[in-house]
Amino acid sequence: TSFFFGFALVTVQLGFVNLIISAIVDSAASAREHDHQHRALENQRLHQRRYEKWCELYASIDLNRDGFISKEELVDSFEREPEIREFLQGLDISQEDLGDIFDLMDADNSGYLSHTEFVNTFLKAQSQDPRIYLMTVKL
Repeated sequence: TSFFFGFALVTVQLGFVNLIISAIVDSAASAREHDHQHRALENQRLHQRRYEKWCELYASIDLNRDGFISKEELVDSFEREPEIREFLQGLDISQEDLGDIFDLMDADNSGYLSHTEFVNTFLKAQSQDPRIYLMTVKL
């Protein structure tokens, strides 16, 4: 009888331990899901702030307010606007690189950058994971 009593006691203890562990695992899974949602929301907010900032920069570069940026406007803004210079240098873009980068961004070869071409290109450059970027370049 003591054997059965000991066996029953061990079984009940293992059941309680299993119950406690399942509660801990469930709590951790819930916290991980909440953290994932929080990070996704923060990424969305960061993307929106970056978008608004690049729109502001676009407006300050477009001196003649025609809705397009010429290569000259871009280079001139690098020289005269410290904020634009800081943003571009933060992306490791020098004044010497601007002409080549302008040509790459000008998808329709019009000689001008539209709002969409400018903002989307720089948003992608600023937010893209370098590993994905390198993989895209290799492909």
